[in-house]
Amino acid sequence: MKEETTISIDSKEALVAGEKYVCSLELKIGEEGVPAGSRIKIALPCFWAWGAIQVSDPRQENYVEVSMSNPEVEFILWKESGHSLVIEVTRGELKAGDKVRIQCGKSLPGKKSGISVTRWASITPYANRWARVGASVEIAGEGKYTPVKGSPLILDVRSGKAKEIVVNTSSFQKCHREYEVKVAVLDEHRNLVTDYEGGIKFKCTDEKAEFPREYIFKKEDHGTYRFRIKLNTPGLHKITAEASKNKITAVSNPVVCESSLPSYQVFWGDIHGHSNLSDGVCSVDDYYIYARDVAGLDFTALTDHDAPWGRWVGRALSDSEWEMLKEKASRYHEEGKFVTFQAYEWTSNTHGHRNVYYLENDPPIWRCSDAESDTPEKLWDKLKDKKAMVIPHHPSGLRFCIANGCAVVDWSVRNDKLQRFVEIFSVHGNSEHFGHPQNFMLMYHAGHFIQDALKMGHRLGIMSSSDSHNGHPGLSGLYDYHSYDPRSGVVDKNSCRGCLVGVYSRELSREAIWHALYHRRCYATTGKRIILDFQMDGHLMGEEYNTRSDREIFVKVIGTAPVASIEILRDNQVIFTHKGKKEMEEFTWYDRTPLDDKGAYYYVRVRQKDGEMAWSSPIWVSS
Repeated sequence: MKEETTISIDSKEALVAGEKYVCSLELKIGEEGVPAGSRIKIALPCFWAWGAIQVSDPRQENYVEVSMSNPEVEFILWKESGHSLVIEVTRGELKAGDKVRIQCGKSLPGKKSGISVTRWASITPYANRWARVGASVEIAGEGKYTPVKGSPLILDVRSGKAKEIVVNTSSFQKCHREYEVKVAVLDEHRNLVTDYEGGIKFKCTDEKAEFPREYIFKKEDHGTYRFRIKLNTPGLHKITAEASKNKITAVSNPVVCESSLPSYQVFWGDIHGHSNLSDGVCSVDDYYIYARDVAGLDFTALTDHDAPWGRWVGRALSDSEWEMLKEKASRYHEEGKFVTFQAYEWTSNTHGHRNVYYLENDPPIWRCSDAESDTPEKLWDKLKDKKAMVIPHHPSGLRFCIANGCAVVDWSVRNDKLQRFVEIFSVHGNSEHFGHPQNFMLMYHAGHFIQDALKMGHRLGIMSSSDSHNGHPGLSGLYDYHSYDPRSGVVDKNSCRGCLVGVYSRELSREAIWHALYHRRCYATTGKRIILDFQMDGHLMGEEYNTRSDREIFVKVIGTAPVASIEILRDNQVIFTHKGKKEMEEFTWYDRTPLDDKGAYYYVRVRQKDGEMAWSSPIWVSS
């Protein structure tokens, strides 16, 4: 059997997210040899914060050097991109058995000058799509690169040390009934610490509550733990977790405990994110596991790209991949415990990006790259007989991908039956209105923000979801768990920590959550589980009604930190501001301004003193 050129790596240890790695790659030349004029390309891990290599200064980070076992061979090398190295044999020939060594990073006295590792680890080993090392050879005169045997090598990126605990449970609970609490241990980049060991103690503001006071994590727990709690005292409560060994303390979301449950309870979701099937880092399974067990979400949807934008292989989502995505969504769906929706992202670089959500289990896919569904109107026509919703996001486009044609959403094109709500906040920033200080990644295309759509008459509910690419739905930010502000070039720790949609639903079922979303009983937060109740004359957010009287507006906010302000907006203008002091604020205010024939729309904007925000869906009032 002919011996081929192969690639190997000298380190089998997992890489630690956010740190540096030093390793050696080795090419062993096969029988075909590599004559002068040939080129060897080494593609190191790229995208999502992997270090961009350099070949000039061994004292600096991300240095790569090359050596050869055959001293008669001369070569030159250069970077083809920030992550690829090209080695050209200029004299002599690499023969069978010769070795080419690529040293990635360098250990110096008192310093480890390594290659930067992405900040995002996967739950499943070797699942990070971008943690790949590729090697290929272009033999002189052939004009094409051929991958060598063993390429690509997949590197394992694991979490760092425990730095954070997250504790989540139901926002509304009935006294004397048991509810589940989900606990997860994370590193500084919010990766799940799957090998965590140690004790965590639990407390509750309800002194009569029944629950375990301590748990000792074992490796087989994979960094997550669930327990049951029974609250026995009506009121507002929180659960505290403390790991004294790591000096970590966490507080749960606020919990409203009453003798009976309200007609509508708040359930939490993140319904926009990506796996390694497109341009994300995690596997499909990792996405659902993180959403369910780590972020503790009630519902989620995985919306991988349908077309070459964001597709790591530069092609459309195949029919078999779509079948796999549907099967995974069905597998993780558990009525009453964890709801999933079949979904994908219609990723048009001409007409803007929209997510397509289905209520049914085995729906078709209509891609933006297909001639029969390459415009919103064509897509809506295909979906007209389906229980589906088409939801725009970052409607003003994206600054960083303008060269790739990430178009704005044209609000003059309208379909009120299918286009039911819009994403106001994600890891890309705030889409509420032009000039908002949190428009981190947006391109500031005036006329295409959400307030512009409302002004034009669109009746859109307001929601938020992460657009997660790091495998952290519910706790995600595009850069670590924060957002990046290109104007200052720094990461802002007070913004964009998760992006959640809260819905008022009668129960946790697919049908009920869908009904709540469709009827716009939903609101957005920047990531914290802020409870927001907004009503007008007894009508819930998302509703439409007629009146000729003064409007009675009721707002109640239960924050995760002291509330700074609550603003009531009518037709995009602030008409009343309530200054807050406490975590729970409640008031009633009357709008006595006469309505004209056009009517008006109202919504609420909440700011906490820690920078977190929430927005209600509007209520539309006609005279």
